[in-house]
Amino acid sequence: MKCIIASNRPLPIRYYAKQQCFIRRGINCPTEVTLPFFVEVEIHSDYMFIMEYLNDITSQYKQCDLQIYSTETSILEELCEIYSVTLRQETSIRLEYSSE
Repeated sequence: MKCIIASNRPLPIRYYAKQQCFIRRGINCPTEVTLPFFVEVEIHSDYMFIMEYLNDITSQYKQCDLQIYSTETSILEELCEIYSVTLRQETSIRLEYSSE
């Protein structure tokens, strides 16, 4: 499974050893992704580490827009429930974060 996380802020690359998953710079981006910075995530089974990654990003910035794109709807549905948002399209969700 492949997932793309996009943001209006630069995103860090990471390796999660337990899940054997790289979060790496994105090369090709679908037209549905509208934010300038993005990373690709190759998901093998457990995708809950994405929440850890998103929490790391939102803790670094006072304001941040995030977009998560995937053709696998189970990932998006789970994240929608956790963050209490609705699917923007069938393939992506958008999160807007601001800390005051």
